[in-house]
Amino acid sequence: WLALLGALLYGTFSLLFGIVAPEIKADTAAQFGYGLLIAIVAFPINTSLFLFWRHKNKKSNKTLFKHINWTLFILLVLFGAATNPLHSIVFNTGGSLGQQTMYSLAILPVLFGGWFILKERLTIMQWIGIVLAGSGTILMNSK
Repeated sequence: WLALLGALLYGTFSLLFGIVAPEIKADTAAQFGYGLLIAIVAFPINTSLFLFWRHKNKKSNKTLFKHINWTLFILLVLFGAATNPLHSIVFNTGGSLGQQTMYSLAILPVLFGGWFILKERLTIMQWIGIVLAGSGTILMNSK
């Protein structure tokens, strides 16, 4: 149920990238700026939520900061900083199909990172699921 709630919330967040004026959709630089603006507005909200969580979860906060791989965390946060601007451009140039393609393929770095960094192994059923999802992505993009 948590994954379903997350998908609903994320879908609502993604809608934010599509409800822009046609003038913004026609200007790639404006789309990029729109994605950055979303990140700027979200920053104080996320910071406030984190500080509240930290205050209410002192033990978990210690666990969190004791066990973070800071090098990997910072590296991935830097890559992740491009998410909103890129999301805005993809959504406004390729529509919901472009966005879905981007997120259908987003599983690849997760899988390879899990395999390479965390030494995770996939079962045959998981591989079949990946092939089916990849096939769906190909079918969505075919004319």
